Amino acid sequence: MKSWLTVLLTILLLTLFSLPVLANSYPEREITLIVPVAPGGGSDLTMRALARELETILGVPVVVVNRPGAGGAVGLSEAAKAKPDGYTLVMVTEYNYNLPMTQKVDFTLDSFDYIAAVNFDPAAIAVGKDSPWQTINDLVKFATENPGVVTIGNSGFGNIWHIAAVAFENASGAKFVHVPFNGAAPCITAALGGHISAMVASPPEMAAQIQAGNLRLLGVMSEKRSDLFPDVPTFREQGYDLVFGTWRGVALPAGADESIINILENAIKQAVESEGFREFMQKQGLGILYRSREELIKFIHEDQIRFRTLLDEMGLLIN
Repeated sequence: MKSWLTVLLTILLLTLFSLPVLANSYPEREITLIVPVAPGGGSDLTMRALARELETILGVPVVVVNRPGAGGAVGLSEAAKAKPDGYTLVMVTEYNYNLPMTQKVDFTLDSFDYIAAVNFDPAAIAVGKDSPWQTINDLVKFATENPGVVTIGNSGFGNIWHIAAVAFENASGAKFVHVPFNGAAPCITAALGGHISAMVASPPEMAAQIQAGNLRLLGVMSEKRSDLFPDVPTFREQGYDLVFGTWRGVALPAGADESIINILENAIKQAVESEGFREFMQKQGLGILYRSREELIKFIHEDQIRFRTLLDEMGLLIN
């Protein structure tokens, strides 16, 4: 009897002592960070800057993998199906609740464990250097007089830049043809080539081409002017009460161990506060806005209600 008790006690002790060892061993190998848009845009730049800092903090490689397609649905669907073991992360944004509202996708808002948000940027509209339009009102006048002629590019059907363009359309009375791309970078390429009349993205995503004189920024959908382009008026200054923008954060497939979520939340906070991340974001003109896990979850649940109403008003809601 004594020997059996000794064996059972030994097994129990080994089990108890092994649990924290397993938790503390994370991470042990390379982590993949899925970015559901094409390389080169603000989302890609932000996540790559974050990944560089996380590598130092976590002590393992953090590899960014771009999975563009279907306005972000391809990458998010892949991430939702991955093991919740902490070795597959995914960039999240308003796509996570907008896409299930506007198209049939393989994930829901609850398919992910949200960790933290790191960034916020406003929407803006730009045109090519050869465009005759010098102001937002020039564009509106032409589009109103020529409905269905002006093509305006965005980073994917149902994403924030598409919604921003539709909101502007509704506010101005103009009629555009909306053209989706798999991210801001290919949208910019189309605008530079004259394949679309105008485009919507964040100022940082278009900054290099604006500064080179290849794109002309007509307005920013923010409460105040962009630090990057202080000479460009906001939409409010031009008579349109529009404030729109995108946020970016990181999540895991749903079902992750709480200890892993805590490790990643602490690591992301350190990364956002790091000198390297802040210098890079400032240089690129990308905004920094950190939200903890608790703050992000609260924000998401509030924001999805706002967007459901907005998408319904725009006729984009499917469920």
